[in-house]
Amino acid sequence: MPVVEVAPCGFTAEDAQRIAKALFGDAQFYETDPAEPLSKAEIRENISLWASYLDPEALSELYGTDLEEAEIENEKTVINRFIANYTAMLETAPESVEKTPCQWTFYPDTHYYYTQEELASLHFEEKENQIISATTEKDGVPYSLKVSNRNEDDYKLHNIYAYIEEENSPNSMNSLIIKTELCKSPVPTEKQLDHAKELAQNMLDDMELGEWTMDECYYEPFKGEGTYVIYVNAVPAFDGAPAVRYPQLNNLKSTEDYASNYYYTDASFAFSPKGDLIICTVFSPVEIVDMQNSVQTLG
Repeated sequence: MPVVEVAPCGFTAEDAQRIAKALFGDAQFYETDPAEPLSKAEIRENISLWASYLDPEALSELYGTDLEEAEIENEKTVINRFIANYTAMLETAPESVEKTPCQWTFYPDTHYYYTQEELASLHFEEKENQIISATTEKDGVPYSLKVSNRNEDDYKLHNIYAYIEEENSPNSMNSLIIKTELCKSPVPTEKQLDHAKELAQNMLDDMELGEWTMDECYYEPFKGEGTYVIYVNAVPAFDGAPAVRYPQLNNLKSTEDYASNYYYTDASFAFSPKGDLIICTVFSPVEIVDMQNSVQTLG
């Protein structure tokens, strides 16, 4: 086997656009804006949706289990609070909202979590990650996409996150409703598992972030029988040889000797049985710096 030297592969704006296209095709992308208001129509749609889950049977069906009376009351309290807040928002909400097309520009991550007025009054001691954060929609499903870079001395990050958008809703109810609808299915077949592996492989190939091998593919119930998720995981391959899977790091700030400050290269996908993307994460793609084929090995 050759000895391969690799280096972290940071993302450019062009990489981010190619990654977006690999995951979502020709979908339109918009800037993530913490100050963007909801339109009156969006507010009314949410209120109507949440009101339908004040029914105990609907709540139990959504969570896939029989809820205790106290749990139902707690859920209803949260839903009613959201409905009251959104009803008040209707008074000043605009009729329509024009979204800003994605600029494909890296910003400090706080750019996407605070308004400009809030940022002016805040001070951050630690250097920030640089990210592109965008939203899109595919087949009526809202998604978030984040492409992250960090090239500091303390640790480095080059990660991709794509997932069904977590809209502001009672206990993240909106995304749970979407995932439940997408994942309704009999037990996935071998054909569906193979299709999910093919989807993941094609997405990684189109990202052009090196060579990958699908090393895991399996399904699990999402909320008991009748709803399932297919998981596909991949490891990098070098000169045709796949890397050995190893448990991912959970801390990049360790002070122990020889501790790594870069996540292990890894890619993970979750799909509905029909092939809808639920989530995608890609950690630490690397590029080959050098490859030596005639290296003396230990006897």
